[in-house]
Amino acid sequence: MIFFEISKRNIRLNWLRSFLAAAGIVIGVVAISSMGILAVLLRSRSRIPSQRWVIRSSLFRSSGLPARIW
Repeated sequence: MIFFEISKRNIRLNWLRSFLAAAGIVIGVVAISSMGILAVLLRSRSRIPSQRWVIRSSLFRSSGLPARIW
């Protein structure tokens, strides 16, 4: 197909740009993956339980204003 021939020609002519783009994609994927793994490891080793926010509809009046919780 002509698409692949054009792609090969552009990679051959702009090899530095192609290499830098591929390296940037690899570095970005590795960085995001390692941050996710680090977050999971830190959360599993922490002694403080993770806070979860739960919004319940019973806390709100029909007027839309929050009701008193105490």
